[in-house]
Amino acid sequence: MQLMLTAERLDTLEKLLDDTHSFADVLGEVRQDNPALALMLLATLNAYLEYVQEQIAVTIGATR
Repeated sequence: MQLMLTAERLDTLEKLLDDTHSFADVLGEVRQDNPALALMLLATLNAYLEYVQEQIAVTIGATR
């Protein structure tokens, strides 16, 4: 599957990265008060980061 590199695609990647930072901020806020919740959020964040990495790889592949 090949995507064209467009401003819309770059905006989507930027949104994914912004969401990642927000997710990490929340994780940092809850880790002291609720370690079990923080661990679950960390696992979720890991899965989300894999998705973001895949989207970046697809985008980079679209530019070659």
